[in-house]
Amino acid sequence: MAFIALGLLGITGFNLVFFIGLKTTSAINGALIMATSPITTALLAAMIDKHKITLIQTVGMLISLFGVVIVVSNSSIMNLISLNFSSGDLIIMLGNLAWATYTVGSRKYISNSTPLQTTTYTMLFGTIGILLFTVYNNNLLISLSNITIKNHLILVYMGVCGTVLAYLFWNFGIKEIGAANTAVFFNLVPVFTMILALFTGSLPNLLQISGALIVIYGVILATGLYKTMLSKK
Repeated sequence: MAFIALGLLGITGFNLVFFIGLKTTSAINGALIMATSPITTALLAAMIDKHKITLIQTVGMLISLFGVVIVVSNSSIMNLISLNFSSGDLIIMLGNLAWATYTVGSRKYISNSTPLQTTTYTMLFGTIGILLFTVYNNNLLISLSNITIKNHLILVYMGVCGTVLAYLFWNFGIKEIGAANTAVFFNLVPVFTMILALFTGSLPNLLQISGALIVIYGVILATGLYKTMLSKK
């Protein structure tokens, strides 16, 4: 039952809710809401798994969140001031909660499962949930039949790399360092997005680079990686 519940939450719920929410809100809003995922996960871990949140973890999470705000604001303070919250924001917040529950639940309720087993079974039941939603919404089937070969290849890439491998590596992280510490790395998503944008000729400005460095510093602080670095010296 745990695999079914986590699959429906972390695969079906998170993916559907996130993309549905983006239809009625901006990418900046969505990114900022999802940037609170480490904090949401840490709070859930404290309630469900009795995980103790240390002061240094809290500081690291807040620093990392601040860095995300700088990166996604695209160096314009007006982008943040002019945020207009909509129903899409509430939907993405639900997706945020679903992702946090999946992360904590994978550690709490199926701790005896290997990362590969966790990924396989949760994705199996999650995919079934998405297929049922697709059948229910006939327009999606019509749209799928009309897209180009190139788009199909992109979907395959997203399915294999952006979903299967991403969830597998994520579950390895949960198994090794726990839900709260793994969740902090979620804030590196906009940083890697900015780096990959370099290949399309989009150069980050000084403020965005500064934000990325702040995110990385916050992640190092919150996860205790600085202790490992110091011990190797």
